[in-house]
Amino acid sequence: MQLQPPQPNKPEPAGKKAEGTHPKHPADNLAAKPAPIALNSSPAGVHSLHPTPGKTAQVALSDVSLAARARWHSSLFVIIAVWVISAIAAWVARALGQPVSWWQAIHAVTLGAIATAIFGYITHFTEALTRQPPSGFRAIAARIALLQVGVMLLMVSSPASRWHLLEALGALLITVATLWQLWWVITRLRGSLAGRFASTVPMYIAALLALCIAITCVVCAGFGVGSFSGLIAAHGRAALWGFVAFTIYATVLTLLPTLSGTAISETARARILPALFLLSVCLLHIVWLLIFQLPRIAGVFGIGICVVGAWLLWPIVSNVIRQSSGLDSAPAGVVVALCSLLALQLFDATALILGRDPREVFQLIIPALLASVLLLVVLSVLQFLLPTMIGGGPQAVQQARRRAQRSGYARIALIIVGSLLALFQSPLWIVMVGLGVLWTLLALGLATMRQRKGLSHG
Repeated sequence: MQLQPPQPNKPEPAGKKAEGTHPKHPADNLAAKPAPIALNSSPAGVHSLHPTPGKTAQVALSDVSLAARARWHSSLFVIIAVWVISAIAAWVARALGQPVSWWQAIHAVTLGAIATAIFGYITHFTEALTRQPPSGFRAIAARIALLQVGVMLLMVSSPASRWHLLEALGALLITVATLWQLWWVITRLRGSLAGRFASTVPMYIAALLALCIAITCVVCAGFGVGSFSGLIAAHGRAALWGFVAFTIYATVLTLLPTLSGTAISETARARILPALFLLSVCLLHIVWLLIFQLPRIAGVFGIGICVVGAWLLWPIVSNVIRQSSGLDSAPAGVVVALCSLLALQLFDATALILGRDPREVFQLIIPALLASVLLLVVLSVLQFLLPTMIGGGPQAVQQARRRAQRSGYARIALIIVGSLLALFQSPLWIVMVGLGVLWTLLALGLATMRQRKGLSHG
């Protein structure tokens, strides 16, 4: 494949301001650099920078093929699907009276499916937002492999109130993977070429730091350092309102307009850094107040997290709804998940203020949050992104997306109804959520199989 240098941009008349040029994704502007570049291929297939007098500058680019990218995202999808199915099986087994612990059922989703998805897509969106060339998949594959081994060790050990060597080793591997991912994001941000869109990347850094705090809390609880109940309550809020929520906030700013084919909200982009500061302050206060068993005051800061989150998300959602003639099920699923996130944050904060036990409240809302927020976001993104990564041309991608999103609203309704049943502690919730998830995975699997079949024949 021969790479052609981009043509120089034509000068704009003085004082003229471009309108209607908001990219659907920051990566779409990669070819819009003002200066021409020339690429010389090295024998290893990697383009290097060798300035020559009288010639144009040459830029270092890693040639990562679309086929390799498709294989990577397909593999990531398989890992996530396996963990989701394992979690459903664990919940069904618990409902039937089998000896499956609450720890195993919850962390099969949170650490197995959700953390794996977040690591993968933080990498994808960080590269796009910072306009950095692809770095290949070996490093992120190694980080996700560390994460998988750590989670499996925790699943085998199934810790209750006291930890031993196996639990400590699992937590250590997850911590190493998290710190490695954190360092990778920081180095990409430092070399960023796009300050306008890279302003969302610090939210990913804060999310990974929140995961480190959550791990620290649970390790301290496992080894008897401090109040077990308070540390576990703080662990849950740092993981969900920090690691998960911060990742969602950073991603939807560009992801939701991409899914819906609308412009990025400049209002939300301007709010991202102030919102990050306020959210971080509220989260840190929630963590230390719960550790020292002051849940009522922690609930006040929980209200703050909900208010700041709504302040940040409102221009994104309203902009998408206003500009779209009709939402497909993928962007609609993300909008529903955002509304569910804010509702559950408000529920948690109100319960803490009213004096409910923090651990009981967390155990009450966690199944609903896993289904209506985390699974719904991941499944909605996969319906849009996986056909894109497989490729085959715009027509093939669009057809695969349409196939994957058929009956999408019915699947969303199943998951939301299941979430409400979980909040009211009905055992039927796992049936509704399981049907919605399996239906979505089946639709996506069939759509991508037909897309790959078309590629092989083409």
